[in-house]
Amino acid sequence: MDEQQVTGQEINQSAQSNIPVSSAEPISQPPIETPPQSRGKPNKLVLAVIVLLLLAGAAFGGYMMGKQNTPTPSPTPVVTSTPSSEPTSGWETYTNGELGFSIKHPREQYLIEEFNDEDNRLVVFSGDTENEGPIFEVRTKSLSDVISNPQMFEFNQYYYLDTQKTETTEVDGRQTNVYKSKTGYCDATGCSRPYVSYAVLNDDIYHITFFGDDEVSQEENQILSSFEFIEDGTPTPTSSPSASQ
Repeated sequence: MDEQQVTGQEINQSAQSNIPVSSAEPISQPPIETPPQSRGKPNKLVLAVIVLLLLAGAAFGGYMMGKQNTPTPSPTPVVTSTPSSEPTSGWETYTNGELGFSIKHPREQYLIEEFNDEDNRLVVFSGDTENEGPIFEVRTKSLSDVISNPQMFEFNQYYYLDTQKTETTEVDGRQTNVYKSKTGYCDATGCSRPYVSYAVLNDDIYHITFFGDDEVSQEENQILSSFEFIEDGTPTPTSSPSASQ
């Protein structure tokens, strides 16, 4: 039995010795050569786009250069007339120091009468081309001419040419009675023109009367608004262009 085992081992060793043994060194492969890339012609579409961009840039640059060199026209000034804020601008100012007042009036109106005596103390302005007679007047009366006892005088009860006051207002900051008459003052010889009269109480009574209507126009109201009391002492009445001219 032992002989058989020995013989079997010898056979196996003999068989293994006949198998060829492979080499442990790796087999080197030849290098793969990359074929050289061929240089083709430039794409025509790309060239066209580049040319168009260059042309567009040149055109835009020329436009900007021309725009900078073109002078900008200056705006044409517009001349507008600004109305004067003073409605009596260009009017004349009449000043009477003896009667103690000044008043403005349009240039086309002018002084036609001036009195300062025992019977009358007034100035009269005309210039009305449509109606004959004065346009307005300023008349003064002392309280002694109105009432025998001036201390008993009540201005609210005062009548002007038999006309009762219709309303009150202010002229130069003083209380003023307003009298309106459509028929004017009537006596044995007839009736005067319609009027609106403003009685202002200072030391005397000043009557500023507008003739021709029983309502004042805008111009007449501006004349009335220009009336001012002044200090007595100016020897000669004067009429001069308005200081607001």
